Amino acid sequence: HTHTYIYPISEQEQLLVIADTDLRRNLNSTMQRVFRHTGLPEHDVTGINEDRLHRRMTLQWPQFEVQSGWDIHSRYDPMPDAIRDTLRQFYKPYNARLFSFVGRDFGWDT
Repeated sequence: HTHTYIYPISEQEQLLVIADTDLRRNLNSTMQRVFRHTGLPEHDVTGINEDRLHRRMTLQWPQFEVQSGWDIHSRYDPMPDAIRDTLRQFYKPYNARLFSFVGRDFGWDT
């Protein structure tokens, strides 16, 4: 649960939570936030996309997808509504605490 990971963090500034939609919609500005947050030098990442990342990963770690079972291009069948509703209700109070802590509602409960 999120509370296990959040409560050891005493200051909101210690935690940076980004949404995957932010990365997809505005990769460069989102990554600049990550670089600043972690103290790394900023880099222009506008030329990076899924295909380029996949090629680089395949060159650097040829067996990564085989060994991990992960695929950057993977797609999943839609989750059944009943399961989604059950999970949404279960995680709703935890999400509310996280949203309050980071000052942003990610819309996971809608």
